[in-house]
Amino acid sequence: MTKTTPYLTAADIVADGDALQTDLNGRNYIQWTTDTNVFVQAGAGSGKTTTLIQRLLTLIIDDGLRIDQIAAITFTEAAAAKLVADLRQALADVSDAGTHTPFPDAETTVFRKVPADEAKRRAAEALEGLPGASIGTLHSFCLRLLKLYPLEAGLPPQVDKVDELRQQMDAQLRADSVVDTLTRLVAADAGALRELGELAEQYQLRVEPAAVAEDLRFLLTNGASMRDFSERARWMDAHWGELGPTLTAPRWRPATEDEFKREWLDTLAALQAGYDASGAKPGDGLRTKIDAVVAGVQEHTDPTRATTGREPTAHAKPGNSGSAKDWAMADVSAAERMLERRGVDHSAWNNKKTAAELLKLCIAEMEGRETIQLTQAVDAVTPVLAALVMRDKDRRVRRGTLEYHDMVYLAQELVENPENGDILARLHEQFRVIVVDEFQDTDPAQYTIVRAIAAGSLTGVPTPGSLFVVGDPKQSIYRFRNADIDNYNLVRQSYSLDGAGEGVLLNLSQNFRSSSNVIAAVNAIFGEVFADDAPAGTGPAQAAYNDMLAQAVQEGIGPDGTTTPLPGTVILLRDDAGAAENPHAAEEADIVALIRAATRGDDPAFYYHQTEARKDADGNPIEGPGVARPLTYSDIAVLVPTNRDSRRILAALAKAGIPYVSEGSTRLFRVPELGDLLTVLRAVGDPADPYAQVAALRTALLGCSDAELAAARAGQPAPRVEEAREWLRETAKEARGKDAGAVVRGIVQDKHLRQAFMSPSRGSAVGSLDHFEALAEQFSQATGLGIREFVRWADEQGEDNNGASDPVLDNRAEGVRVMTIHKSKGLEFPMVIAAGLSAKGGNRRFSGGISRTEPKVAHIKLGAAQGPGYADLNDFDAEADKNELKRRLYVALTRAESVLAVPLQIPLTKQGAYASRPGTPLLKALDAARAGADGEQLAEVGLALRTRDTLGAPDEPLAPLGSGLPIPDLEAIASRRSDLRASLTKAAAVAPRISVTAIAHASERDAGEDAGVGAATKDAVASTSTGATVRRHLTEAGWVPQGEFPNVDARTERAALGTSFGSAVHEVMERLPDAGDATVAELARIAAAVNGVPEDRVDEVARVATAFAASEPYCNAIAAEHHFRELPVAGQVEGTAVNGYIDLLYKEGEHWVIADYKTDVYAHRSRVESYFTQLELYARLLGGALGGPVARLELIFSDGDAAQVVTHLRG
Repeated sequence: MTKTTPYLTAADIVADGDALQTDLNGRNYIQWTTDTNVFVQAGAGSGKTTTLIQRLLTLIIDDGLRIDQIAAITFTEAAAAKLVADLRQALADVSDAGTHTPFPDAETTVFRKVPADEAKRRAAEALEGLPGASIGTLHSFCLRLLKLYPLEAGLPPQVDKVDELRQQMDAQLRADSVVDTLTRLVAADAGALRELGELAEQYQLRVEPAAVAEDLRFLLTNGASMRDFSERARWMDAHWGELGPTLTAPRWRPATEDEFKREWLDTLAALQAGYDASGAKPGDGLRTKIDAVVAGVQEHTDPTRATTGREPTAHAKPGNSGSAKDWAMADVSAAERMLERRGVDHSAWNNKKTAAELLKLCIAEMEGRETIQLTQAVDAVTPVLAALVMRDKDRRVRRGTLEYHDMVYLAQELVENPENGDILARLHEQFRVIVVDEFQDTDPAQYTIVRAIAAGSLTGVPTPGSLFVVGDPKQSIYRFRNADIDNYNLVRQSYSLDGAGEGVLLNLSQNFRSSSNVIAAVNAIFGEVFADDAPAGTGPAQAAYNDMLAQAVQEGIGPDGTTTPLPGTVILLRDDAGAAENPHAAEEADIVALIRAATRGDDPAFYYHQTEARKDADGNPIEGPGVARPLTYSDIAVLVPTNRDSRRILAALAKAGIPYVSEGSTRLFRVPELGDLLTVLRAVGDPADPYAQVAALRTALLGCSDAELAAARAGQPAPRVEEAREWLRETAKEARGKDAGAVVRGIVQDKHLRQAFMSPSRGSAVGSLDHFEALAEQFSQATGLGIREFVRWADEQGEDNNGASDPVLDNRAEGVRVMTIHKSKGLEFPMVIAAGLSAKGGNRRFSGGISRTEPKVAHIKLGAAQGPGYADLNDFDAEADKNELKRRLYVALTRAESVLAVPLQIPLTKQGAYASRPGTPLLKALDAARAGADGEQLAEVGLALRTRDTLGAPDEPLAPLGSGLPIPDLEAIASRRSDLRASLTKAAAVAPRISVTAIAHASERDAGEDAGVGAATKDAVASTSTGATVRRHLTEAGWVPQGEFPNVDARTERAALGTSFGSAVHEVMERLPDAGDATVAELARIAAAVNGVPEDRVDEVARVATAFAASEPYCNAIAAEHHFRELPVAGQVEGTAVNGYIDLLYKEGEHWVIADYKTDVYAHRSRVESYFTQLELYARLLGGALGGPVARLELIFSDGDAAQVVTHLRG
């Protein structure tokens, strides 16, 4: 069918009262009106790719543009490949028929300006030029520009991009180089000071090298670590194009005490007078708080006050005190002026709110002034970090080896250089039309490039018809890649519905993806979710929501022959009791029940909402309803926020016997067998790491039991241990001259892993092993690096993340798809289960950013020390994170075609409100929607909470995760240690294994044995490991003890001996109660010999052990009826087998106490927290096996010749 519609103007688009006609008019305008710039907001499933193809065809066929005069920019390579494939098919159709029909039953496009033969010729010509067309990612477009003008961009004639895998490694190696320079500066190395002086001159830094070295030492002795510097360097590396102002900005100068006092006391006095003069009652709570803050300012600026200049003093906040009515007539103009000077927008506040916010600001500034020294130190080292990063960038540029972010920033510099005006003009002529898809995922630098080329100059506006932009702000979920919804909104504001400004603004609201019930539910929910998120003042922007239009409901003939309407299904599940008891278990049970119900095949609620046409024996279509198709496993996708959630869901599906396909690569590094291989590779790559060596010996690959390791440690015969150690030594020697791929291949062959994995129960591991070998080979080819660097990279890939960088491993196998929300973007599935919304979200980590006002300089955090603008950026980022969470929910729910299911097992607080969880906005929106609309109507489309028993699925509850590792009762442990060691060895073959100590200390900042500068200068940037991942899980789960822990000084001097000294002391303490007549000195001599402690240190071992033996915990334990020493404990945390040894466990009344010996010379409070985390994990692993709770955790340190005990009471 063909139909010719007239050319529309902007004024013709909106059809009053007819949303569908307005949508159709907009699509017509996009297709045919090519002489204006257009900004399209296209909701999920709106068919924007089809519309985009139609506009490209008009440009090529009707307007006669060559395909090389068009640049089409997408966000991902996959999207670019799809666009090329769709355009190729469309051009092929036109070259054959002279017309184009985008999809069956659609109107056929008949081109208006040329006859069919000319249309065919132009299409054929475009097909020939398609392989070289500028259709790809923005990075590839930028690289094209740089290759066209390399010299003008400051590049050598030959320019190449670096492989993505190599980029990952090079970024960390550059960060390591920065840390090396800083370490030498801390040590006052003359070469490093000279190097910094040269950098200061080159980049116009306002720093003195010697002062910077002192600032570094000050920061490192006050909680910062070299890991902090490494992470900040990596962040700056990815944002080097924004670091110019950071290099040259004046250093921060805080107000003097007199200036601070005068400014604040004058303002607060005016506020007091403004309230008192209004005649309001004098006892107002907020007015009283002002008096307290005035006193606080006076005390703060008292020159006799003692302060360290490092630790902030807490001040009482105003809270909700005061009456808005009493403040209504008060004069708050002085407060408004102060807020304006600080860049705070108060326009939407009443008088009471203005006064309260002023007090909060004053308190924040007082607290900030108490850490002025740290703030000044961070401010001083920030440009130095930036200069070191820029030095490495300049080296890359000189070589012409560019990474993705280099391409964007260098292209921006190319078009922004005033001397390159002729280049801009030539680019404008070459690329007559630029199309930008997924605009919500771009950043300001990227749009600067596109706009400048479309305008042909830096100061002009884009030529009419030169720019076509399409995006959906509700799908902006790539903030971690610098996507900026504020930039999106800023650009959108330059377009309007009537075409005023830079072009026409259009909204496409017709949805072609989802069923009518899914659309109704999404409209109802997200109309509420986005309702209250309009940007206020200087806060982060949020998307607005416009209702989507659904398609007509089809009728289909089911397997039983009956005809039924197919509006689709929405299921929201909640079980108050299950949510309160165990949200994870309740959600997993929901998912299993949903999948079983959906795949039964006999429930119309789980039919695909679009039918398949019936045909007669000759293949001709039969009029009437089509065939309704029941859903299968491969129609279902479970979408989750993070890879950690994915692993949990996969385990639940496996236990339920449901086939699944994992759509990501990070799970590869969690396969148990590969976990053992990685552990062995870690030991091969780092022979000097004793923990790595022991961990490798314990793996199933080398097969040494804990009993054998203990025998070897005691000097007894242990042939298997010696043989395994010799194998590790020889393999490490051979690995020195080989790349990572060769080492992995050699170990796989030597240990016959492929044959071992071919057993029926482990067959799936063979594919994982093949993939692992392929990655090692790819790593070697891309980097040329060895096994140590490969393990480091593999550890990073195994980290819990959002899966945005994972490839989609879609082999169309029969099974439920499990992937992250980020990975699902751009995809669609007949049934979507949005999961992982009931658990606590991960801890937000914000370590720095670029200020949003001029001058746009970097403000970072190093340990607890913050740059002067960090707090404001952190507040902005926290709010932006909350906004993006809501957009991720929108992306997840709009992937569904026919069936949408959401388990919402969110617990309630003590006050009866929903706890803060990723899915909480959905529940709140549901409550609001039901309160403001017809409840029955909402229930019809599924907007009613149900329980899983209403699904009619088989009731087969899941076994608890981790139940495969039972913890023996305490008495049995005491008498059968060897049996437990055997069970630990067995556990190592089931799951990745790591010690409790490694988990507890995964985030610890002090890398050396002693705290302070000495430790910091030895601080290496440790590879990210399983321990770090599990530690983050513990933090999120609330397992990390909270409290104000002290720094501990043992008041002794001791040269570093690694772990041998502590091992010797622990051995003495284990043997002492059963030593009979043997003295502590004799036990110390034996323990020192076994653990390699020099003879001149034996007396020190004895002295510390004597102090420990006199400590209160030790004496209490010995006197207790039930006590255990060196007690082995095992269990599972987040799918990882963990084990450790408790130094002392004893019963005190009805409660138990865990105590641990610590031989630190000095322990920073962060290390003390890590030690208590270790003991907390022991307590939780013991679980209910003790018959009573663990009430107290105790750390026993030495204190000169005595002992000191630090205690933590468990809640």
